[in-house]
Amino acid sequence: MHDIKYAFVSLISTLEFRDVIDVAVLAYIIYILLKLIRETRAGQLVKGILLLVAGYFASSFLQLKNAVAPIIFTPSGILTFLR
Repeated sequence: MHDIKYAFVSLISTLEFRDVIDVAVLAYIIYILLKLIRETRAGQLVKGILLLVAGYFASSFLQLKNAVAPIIFTPSGILTFLR
């Protein structure tokens, strides 16, 4: 517990105003992008891409060689896996 407190205090002591502005600007840009994606059909596309990326990393982590399969998103919303 003492190490965590020491690490936090040392992090805060090295924090500069420029760092705070940098984080705030980056957070605002991410907020605007998420708001833009959520209000358009691009949100569905981003969800699909994130699903594919998550599947890729999961198969890499589990060392699965043939786990990546093409996915077709049907209009009814059901995922169809091809072999």
